[in-house]
Amino acid sequence: DLAGGVLLGCKVLRQRARANAVSSLLLLTDGQDDDALTLCGDGPNAIGQHLPTGCTIHTFGYGADHDANVLCKLAEAEVGGTFTFVEENAGLESAFACCLGGLLSVVAHRIRLKVGTRGWVPPGAAAPAGGEGG
Repeated sequence: DLAGGVLLGCKVLRQRARANAVSSLLLLTDGQDDDALTLCGDGPNAIGQHLPTGCTIHTFGYGADHDANVLCKLAEAEVGGTFTFVEENAGLESAFACCLGGLLSVVAHRIRLKVGTRGWVPPGAAAPAGGEGG
């Protein structure tokens, strides 16, 4: 039950005592689930209604029988989610490792950076009268 598993994962994430700055739901499936389509719409079961804000979904379709369309839509529910096709067992470890490596390498999350040129004078240019650059 793919849809039930995703909804349970969302529930667990929402009920955590302490939320991390970076949170993700990893979903591996080898099949299809007609109910999973309801997660991709705009109705009451839409994934956006259940997924905590800022949490991403990374989906992994294993073998030839999974529904790549549904998995792509689930991954796109929040910016930063990914879909990975895993053809055989040998690729599963690498796919999970790449995903986890990306999540663990986050240094900053939702920062604001202001960059300006006030006071900067290009090399070789004369500083304007008054001492500071424009």
